[in-house]
Amino acid sequence: MNPIFKNTILLLLFPSFLFSGINKRNITSDELNSQKLLHSERIGNGVKIDGMFSEPEWDTALFSDSFQQREPGDGDTPTERTEIACLYDKNNLYFGIKCYDSEPDKIIRTELRRDERMDNDDNFELILDTYHDQRSGFYFIFNPYGNKRDAKLNEEGSNYNPEWDGIWKCKVTINQNGWFAEIAIPWKTLRFVEGEEIYFGANFGRTIRRKNEKLDWSHIPREVGGWSIFKLSYAGHLGPFKGLRMGGNLEFQPFAIGGMQRDTQTDFSLKKISDMGLDAKVNITSNLVADLTFNTDFAQVEADQERVNLTRFSLYFPEKRDFFLEGAEIFNAGNSGGFRHGRGGGGGPVIFYSRRIGIVEGQQIPLWGGAKITGKINKTTIGILNMQTRVTSFLDDENETVRIPSTNFSVFRFKQDIFSRSSFGLILTNNVLDKNIRNNQAFAFDSRLSFTPTLSLTTLLAGTHTSDETNKDNKAGNIGISWRTDRYRASFGYTDVEENFNPEMGYVRRDDIRRSSGSFSFSPRAEKFSSIRKFSYTLRGSYLTDHSNHLQDKDISFSYNIQFQSSARFNFRIEREYEYLSDTWEVRPGINIGQGKYEGYSFSTNYRSNEAQQLSFDINLSTSDYYGGNRYSLGGGFDWYGIKKLILNSNYRFNKIIFPYADFNTFTLSNRLIYAFSTEAFLKAYIQYNSDRLNYDGAVKWNINILFRYIYKPGSDFYIVYNQEQLVGNNNNELSNRTLMAKVVYFWRK
Repeated sequence: MNPIFKNTILLLLFPSFLFSGINKRNITSDELNSQKLLHSERIGNGVKIDGMFSEPEWDTALFSDSFQQREPGDGDTPTERTEIACLYDKNNLYFGIKCYDSEPDKIIRTELRRDERMDNDDNFELILDTYHDQRSGFYFIFNPYGNKRDAKLNEEGSNYNPEWDGIWKCKVTINQNGWFAEIAIPWKTLRFVEGEEIYFGANFGRTIRRKNEKLDWSHIPREVGGWSIFKLSYAGHLGPFKGLRMGGNLEFQPFAIGGMQRDTQTDFSLKKISDMGLDAKVNITSNLVADLTFNTDFAQVEADQERVNLTRFSLYFPEKRDFFLEGAEIFNAGNSGGFRHGRGGGGGPVIFYSRRIGIVEGQQIPLWGGAKITGKINKTTIGILNMQTRVTSFLDDENETVRIPSTNFSVFRFKQDIFSRSSFGLILTNNVLDKNIRNNQAFAFDSRLSFTPTLSLTTLLAGTHTSDETNKDNKAGNIGISWRTDRYRASFGYTDVEENFNPEMGYVRRDDIRRSSGSFSFSPRAEKFSSIRKFSYTLRGSYLTDHSNHLQDKDISFSYNIQFQSSARFNFRIEREYEYLSDTWEVRPGINIGQGKYEGYSFSTNYRSNEAQQLSFDINLSTSDYYGGNRYSLGGGFDWYGIKKLILNSNYRFNKIIFPYADFNTFTLSNRLIYAFSTEAFLKAYIQYNSDRLNYDGAVKWNINILFRYIYKPGSDFYIVYNQEQLVGNNNNELSNRTLMAKVVYFWRK
């Protein structure tokens, strides 16, 4: 039997009987009485989602207007009234939201693209703790256009996955009284434990952008620090929901791709592209789901952003493939930066990094397919993944053929909630080359202990095993403690990575290290300055050695930050750095930095204007000692919203490196021009320029990405994509890739 089908059957059978019969968490009457309750009213007929509140059901709904300021005041009365009510029927959860505004002509709305950030617009947020565990939830946000973004999270936002896409509806109207929204979220989109009478945890927030004012419904004291709406231990309750059934046991999402391609792999001859595949979802129980994929979709609609690497270490790029993004927050272990906003590779090693599957040396490796099971049963979260790649070959940078055998990748993740907001977990990864000619395993134990809402301790202990390598000195560990309030922040971390620690399905920025780091911030409110909201003073340092206790790096820095009432920001930073190079490093072809000790200072300053304005900008200036030479950097960009539905975004970065014996420059420029026809359709041109001539044999690199996206129904998309990558200059005009393709995705749910 093909290993993909055998492993898929085992995946499907294992959890269905292991977790059968586990009961839901019951909510007590004391809990209901201790926090806010938004009453939900059951209705017989559905509500038309048009933002008009024309149905009689809204006339009898119980609207709550008990919102309070989170910023700038802490619990103060809002300057504008906000109301919310909840209805439900057997198919959907409905919300009615009334955002009154005394100056409706000043409501800010700019973003029409699904899943884009709406921090610079007026917006409204909902967070639903459907397991009522005060840790995990579904997050929804929309703006006065009715544009939507959503996410899944756990650990009260420490693990945050903004790439999750739920199926839900939102329509908004604006009149002389403000902006008003109706929302419908199908029960099939959510995960919860079914019961005759259940409650969710819930909280709601509103941003009045021109005032930089943030409101919340169940007030969270500012003292608990940032991302406060994710503090589910402070959320209120939503319910009761009686006789609720999630429904929807099966989802299909087939896709088809057609187009033409010309690149190095086709020897620059024209190649037709035609492919199709299938993603499917099976609800094993109401809170346990299996995702299946065949001929997994690699059609990436936007290229990775061009970045210049002036360090000795590899860069970390975020995952963008849909199948791996679903439930990604569950598989996160050992990443001190968390999944939030795609960050990775921070202080400690990352045990599972999904871009290791199907991508080798930047080349796509075709995937047979695979399966994944994720869910939460009572206090236990599980994740199981298995993928199989096809045999493939490609040409490397030296124009030599590289053959990649078929490889099986599998991951097992287990996490158990303990106490009120703590957890511990286990993750195992395993990749096996065809016929077991080579295999690699990684295993790790991690924990998070939250002593208070502001104080937490995280740990990671990990090891690896590789069949054809020595398995001595193959362990790693990480510990970090963080204290975060509105006024004070402090952290300490220690990381130990042995030289043979090798998680081939993970990411390790650097091995053979012992690193200690710490920081302290003091952030008083600026009560005497009407235009300033907050000052921040931060001291940060780190000390890194190898396992022979030879000093490799150390640094200490001080930064000063001003946050203005308008949301504009200013920062100044000074840093003292030391680094030891054990070997000669070729920073660019023909320019070598010798072995030895290097130390010096760096100075940087940054200003970011109010992003709610039609034209906003940021500028970064820095200068530093750089391995016996000097580095001068200028960076920044701007965003322009001067024409309705049109956005122009530009970012640039210039570096000048001067050594006594040589010098070189790098310059990257990225421009996005976006026109949104509606919340369902937009056109985007993304042009990137990279002038790193020593890296490209005297040439510069151009990337062009043009994308049209049309969401013809929720979950179903049509794309037209054009990509081009080319080196230009110095008699070296080389077309690396040119692709034109169309993609259709259809969503069906039973």
